[in-house]
Amino acid sequence: MLIFWLITIPVCIQTMYRSSFTVGASALAACALCYIGAYGFMGSLLARREKDDRAFDRVAIGAVALVVMAAGSVLMIWSGFWMPLFDVEIGGVVWALLGAISAVVVRKADAI
Repeated sequence: MLIFWLITIPVCIQTMYRSSFTVGASALAACALCYIGAYGFMGSLLARREKDDRAFDRVAIGAVALVVMAAGSVLMIWSGFWMPLFDVEIGGVVWALLGAISAVVVRKADAI
């Protein structure tokens, strides 16, 4: 998860300076939205026993997380961001969803 941000932040800042501030800032915000949505949902799944959540609570949290991740994906599509990584062009939506996948690695102590 740290590796994702160590790559994302410098690439977005480089995009802001070299080509378009709007594209770089939008890509950074989109990655953050996808990451936050997935992190919040996984954290709620891990903490459900300690918090004594009902199934409805998890569904509601999942719906909010899905909306946040969808907003991040739409923002990334709108920005048209892509990044070169080891001579391969990675689309912005793919990169944002990789950020969401990296958020799945949540420690139980962080979730509570």
